[in-house]
Order: sequence, then C-alpha cells, then structure tokens
Amino acid sequence: MISTPTAAIAAQSISIPSLASTHYFSITLTSKNYLLWKAQFIPILNYQKLYEFIDGSSPISPRTIAFPTDPTMQIPNPAFFYWFFKDQMLHS
Repeated sequence: MISTPTAAIAAQSISIPSLASTHYFSITLTSKNYLLWKAQFIPILNYQKLYEFIDGSSPISPRTIAFPTDPTMQIPNPAFFYWFFKDQMLHS
C-alpha cells in the first residue's frame, strides 16, 4: 500500500521515447532540401507522438494533482513531467 505522496510518485514509471535524429533522418536539413526533410520529419514526429507539440494541440497537464487519499494535499503530477520531458525533447 502506498502511503506517502513521494512513494506514490516513485511507484509510477515514466517511459520517455528517444528522438536521436541521426537514427531517423537520412538527410541533413539545408536551405535547399526543406520539403524533402519535412517529408521525413513529420512522420517521425507523429510516430513518436510529438507532432502535437509542433501544431499546438497538446494540452499542458497541471503541475500538481490532489493526493488520492487526502484531496487537500497537492502532489506533483506525473503526467505533467511526462508532458514536460516530451516537450523538451523537441528543444534538444
């Protein structure tokens, strides 16, 4: 039985997909090949479920949620951290 907010968070596993561009792209973006590069890039973002961060359709999860056994207590929201890490992958 999970009894503390910290234990509740630790019990949840967050799997973050990898977006190492050298593994996916056969061409490097230049000023002359944008359309070809984009044709490769968009399907990869869709597959990784990251395109929603580009088109703005990914809703931001709240940073905290109510603790299940004590709604007056706020704990970090694992969904927010998952959203944040996916968002940050696009910046790297």
